[in-house]
Amino acid sequence: TNATIESITNNCKQLSQLSLWGCIGITKLNESTQMSSWTKSHLAVLNLWGCHNLQDNVANTFMGMKNLRTLVVSECFRLSDDFVVSLPDVRNVLSSDALKFFSLVLQQSVCKWVPGLQHFHLRYCKMLSDVSIYAISRVMQSMYSLDLSFCTKPSARAIADLLEERADTLFELRLLHCHQLNILGTPDRNRGEETMGMASALILKSLRSTSATNCLCVLDARHCTGQQRQNRRNASAEPSRSSFSSLMADMSFEEKSPAFFTRAVRWDAAVESSL
Repeated sequence: TNATIESITNNCKQLSQLSLWGCIGITKLNESTQMSSWTKSHLAVLNLWGCHNLQDNVANTFMGMKNLRTLVVSECFRLSDDFVVSLPDVRNVLSSDALKFFSLVLQQSVCKWVPGLQHFHLRYCKMLSDVSIYAISRVMQSMYSLDLSFCTKPSARAIADLLEERADTLFELRLLHCHQLNILGTPDRNRGEETMGMASALILKSLRSTSATNCLCVLDARHCTGQQRQNRRNASAEPSRSSFSSLMADMSFEEKSPAFFTRAVRWDAAVESSL
């Protein structure tokens, strides 16, 4: 319960890791469960996986958590863009002009309180859109691993932007079952896709354009076949997958299992020292 968490965080003076996996009785961490300043300044890992009743205002809790490096909010399905970045007035505005003002309008959000976050798990947070992805790519400049599995709103352009902006730190990107992304599906000629899906083309372009500094070593693109084709069996999907796999192989990626790509570590000493 909220009272139990309050007792733990106020009295465990050497707490650096806290896992509340599946604690569905927790409804907030910002008012009824005030963490001690010591705990906030030393907490490095916070796992809230499956705390279904947490809402966007839980972001306020992270103020003062300057050493938080890992945050897991997977299956906290009530969380929206307002959790990641407080932009209620521009939630649907994805123009370059709006992006320029992200740093000015960040209010009480995860991006503001813990910009040094390295591991961010957002699996099944299906309310998150491009706004969150753009904010993460521009504000969280130490991002090492990002799990967006089953997040069905982010677009291919936002993912490609993330790969470019965080090319020098992002090691692992998981997009499992982001079925709106046409990475492996058949080309949609109505959208001008002649040889492969738009998502695959944009991802490849981003990786190539940052090849000298790109740190990405793990890409999970399983079941990213395009929203309209997610439930359709189509033999012609195989050439598109083969084409994408071949072009990934040109950049030293190995397809360990269908649509799961890895390659040798590529980061430099500066990145390694920060992990």
